[in-house]
Amino acid sequence: MDNGNWNGEVKINKDILKYNEQVVMGLSLKQTVSGAAAMIAAALVFFLTHKSLGNDISVILCAVAAAPIAAIGFVTFNGMTFVELCVAVFQHYMLPNRLFFHSKSFYKELIKLNAYITSKEEKKKNAKNISTSAKDGKELLQNAEKRPGNNSD
Repeated sequence: MDNGNWNGEVKINKDILKYNEQVVMGLSLKQTVSGAAAMIAAALVFFLTHKSLGNDISVILCAVAAAPIAAIGFVTFNGMTFVELCVAVFQHYMLPNRLFFHSKSFYKELIKLNAYITSKEEKKKNAKNISTSAKDGKELLQNAEKRPGNNSD
C-alpha cells in the first residue's frame, strides 16, 4: 500500500512450496511418524538379536534397519522425497531408455506442406469440375429428350 492506494498485489514468500507445518518439536507429521517407526524397528531388531549376536552387532543391525525408515521422512533431494528418489534411481539404472534422434529438415517440411496444400486445392478444383460437369450432364440429357426423333422408348 502506497499512500492509501492498494494496487491488488500481495507479496508471498518465495519458499511457499517448502512450507512444512510443525507438529511435534519442530518436526512435520511425516518426519514424526517415520522417526517413531524407525525407533520401533530398531528396538525390535535389538531385542530379537542381542542375545544371539551380542550387543555390538545388534546395534549395527539396528542402525541398518532404522536408516531407510528414517530416510523416508527426512531425506529430500532436488524436491524429491526419498521414495521418489529411489524410484528415479531404479528407473535410471535398471530400466534404461533408448533415445533416438530424428533430425528434421526445414526444407523437406516445407515441401511436404506445399504438397499438402496443392493437393487440397486440386481436390477443390476437381469437386467444382465434377459438380459443373454433373450439371452439364443433366442439361444434355434434358436436351436429348426434347429433340425430335429421339426414340429412347
